[in-house]
Amino acid sequence: MHGLSDTHWICRIINNYILLLAASQSGYLEKNLTAVMSGKPAYAKYDGYTSCPLITGREKCIMAEFNYDSLPLETFPIDQGKERRSMYHVKKDIIPMIYWNMMLKGYWNGPAAYRKLMHLGTDGPEKLKDSY
Repeated sequence: MHGLSDTHWICRIINNYILLLAASQSGYLEKNLTAVMSGKPAYAKYDGYTSCPLITGREKCIMAEFNYDSLPLETFPIDQGKERRSMYHVKKDIIPMIYWNMMLKGYWNGPAAYRKLMHLGTDGPEKLKDSY
């Protein structure tokens, strides 16, 4: 059984109902559906990524990104646990642009590729710290 976001109770996916969640799941769904329709077993496993942009004040936001284990899975190479005006504009301006111009057209499968780029090819700051 395959599904996204609100179908979590059918697919046994434990997560929040969030646009960024559905975008991140869509890449795994595409890989698994393609494999199954080709007669191969589904192989892609969702890491539990979700994002909660928390508006904390006038033009301030904490961009909470985490995995199934509630461990930070931050896209940007800054402390996203701190209130920032830049994160407010990501939520207000960039996320809607991504939704309307990329996700609905099938060009956005979540921030994983950008996270790797922003963290110099690693999966995030905790991986980078362990590498030296």
